[in-house]
Amino acid sequence: MAGVRGRRRICIGAAVAAAAVACGAAAACVRLIRRADLHVRLATLFGPACVFTVEDGVGNPVRMLSVGRSVQSGTYLGERRFELPFEYYRAFERAVCTQDAVHDVLMLGGGACAYPRHALIAHADLRMDVVELDPSIIDLARRYFYLDELEERAGERLSLVAGDALAYLATTNKAYDVIINDLFAQSEAVAAFAEDEGLELVKAHLRENGIYLVNAVASPPDYRRLAELGAALERRFARVEMVECTDEDFSTDENYLFICRGVNR
Repeated sequence: MAGVRGRRRICIGAAVAAAAVACGAAAACVRLIRRADLHVRLATLFGPACVFTVEDGVGNPVRMLSVGRSVQSGTYLGERRFELPFEYYRAFERAVCTQDAVHDVLMLGGGACAYPRHALIAHADLRMDVVELDPSIIDLARRYFYLDELEERAGERLSLVAGDALAYLATTNKAYDVIINDLFAQSEAVAAFAEDEGLELVKAHLRENGIYLVNAVASPPDYRRLAELGAALERRFARVEMVECTDEDFSTDENYLFICRGVNR
């Protein structure tokens, strides 16, 4: 997220191995794997990827995408597949809904496209460009996270770019009402977007009165990087608000959303 692509430090492989040892039987391990609906892809840009299913706090199944040692995305299944399972996704949606008119949204770091899947179905007049670096993650999103259905239903309102977020901003001439930063390399935020180059590119592509949303993760008691990011944003935006959006059901890490308004040109 962002512990979920906020990055949730869940290692499903270790959990399965531990359960197998505790049960003391191969059959028990097989049952556990089937219940978890486990799928593994060994080769992605940032390490092995696992798709598996857990339950939220009230017993609803949630399919997760984990890359390396951190969860990057999630979805409810079946009829609830367009709902938002994580609080930081819901924080994105609340922030977007505070704007008077939102037509063009850029999401940097698509993962399994959980928020785009909700937003494009919920808002018929919304267009969204999604930049995801890893083609393997895009493929997993189509196979297990309903991205194929979203592409069919949204049509031209969804543009999915397989590439680097910084390079995309450096070459596109588009302007956006909202830019969402959910970029992580494994569990670490992408440093370029806390520095001059990345932030200046973001500002250049925000429309007047546009907002920049940044998903950030902290692992208590260390809040140093969170404070540094907040300070960098405050130097470049007139108003910066930070709201907590942690999911205790899924992680011991804490998620925060920075909402940045008032571009200082």
